[in-house]
Amino acid sequence: MATRLNTALDRRAELKAEGLKLLDIAASNRTDEQSARLDAIDKDIQALDGDIDRLRRMGDEERAQATSDFHQERVSAGGIKTTGRWESGDEEKLAKFAPNGAPIVYHGLPRMDAATAMRYAFGRQLQDVYSATTRHTLSEPLAQLQAAAQGAGEKIGSDGGFMVQTDLAAGIIQNVFSGGALLNAVRQINLGENSNGISMRAVDETSRATGSRWGGVRAYWVDEGTGPTASKPTFRKLEMKLNKLAALGYATDELLADFVAMGDVMFQAFTEEVRFLVEDSILNGTGAGMPLGILRSPALVSTTRTTSSRVKHADVINMWARQHARAKANAVWLCNTDVNPDLDQLFFTGATNDVPVRFVTYGEDGVMRIKGKPVIETEYNATLGTVGDLVLADLTQYLFIQKLLQTAASMHVAFATDEMAFRVTWRVDGKPAWVSALTPFKGSATQSPFVAIAT
Repeated sequence: MATRLNTALDRRAELKAEGLKLLDIAASNRTDEQSARLDAIDKDIQALDGDIDRLRRMGDEERAQATSDFHQERVSAGGIKTTGRWESGDEEKLAKFAPNGAPIVYHGLPRMDAATAMRYAFGRQLQDVYSATTRHTLSEPLAQLQAAAQGAGEKIGSDGGFMVQTDLAAGIIQNVFSGGALLNAVRQINLGENSNGISMRAVDETSRATGSRWGGVRAYWVDEGTGPTASKPTFRKLEMKLNKLAALGYATDELLADFVAMGDVMFQAFTEEVRFLVEDSILNGTGAGMPLGILRSPALVSTTRTTSSRVKHADVINMWARQHARAKANAVWLCNTDVNPDLDQLFFTGATNDVPVRFVTYGEDGVMRIKGKPVIETEYNATLGTVGDLVLADLTQYLFIQKLLQTAASMHVAFATDEMAFRVTWRVDGKPAWVSALTPFKGSATQSPFVAIAT
């Protein structure tokens, strides 16, 4: 059932993409063949929508039947024995979930705060997965998740994979964002269940010179009765396609025996590793199988370094001058820890004395600010003296797409060197919204939301 549903959903997505391309062509410019194809696509999508609704209803019926099957102890084809019985009302609870949903069966203890409860529940599920794999005993909560997983077409226990409880997977990714200095600031775009990327139109503006604004719009001062010359904006296509990121965590037998500690350790491990790779790609990504990073973007402006292998007062001044005016409101300084001593020693060179610069300050939180903008030390910036050691960036000009949280994470189990391995996957992509630096209306020095110092 799940395979047929997924096939129908994929076909609908293909037809939709084809139809949108045809709709991009103005009606007056479409050929008769293209118009006929567009009508046919519309009819096919309507027919598929009916099939999809029917398949989903049948899937709900199958899951309702699965709940009654679990009332009787049985041994599955994979040799996993289910234990325990469902309480009254559980059938109704499970039936409410859509094919890609899952019931919430793992909870924290009373009086636990939300964060602790989530880690506790995560540890309990990991321990149940371990028991199901090694002892072939499926706990009642895991059996409920499996009923939902089979309806969604996910792997079943006999195949070695188990679906992670939806709220726990979402909690991992939520922590990735909340604790990430870069991820928390980029422009986030969530994609739907059946989408693997995004294509949008963006203004093709690379110069503010007259006749180039908005890619070609121009206004005129005209005498009464005289009309202006026609002009129009131009657009470029901005496309992004999801890449898969997988994080592996390993648990020893000793850790698996203590689900409280395991929940804490594995939750933090997944969170930090996923965050590290994604944030590093935002700054350094190649764009091949991963997001395109700021430092590899054609929109990056690199200023000339005043002194070899150092950051001086003139470097900071030059970087600020090349930051686009509208980007300064949201700008932050990103630097390697090696750069911090140089920033603390910025000074004006006078005729007889060196005077500290007036625009470096510290807030009550201990965070350095340069020209009022916070300085954020990261592991992703290059070491002192290399492009990327200090970056001035407006991260709202970086686009980041991701799959919806409930469909982005799953957990699989495998043996490796006598340890149990757990994996979380996340599908994402990112790139700067700007494709090039901008030539200003007056002056020749290009500007950008992303500025670094050359090596």
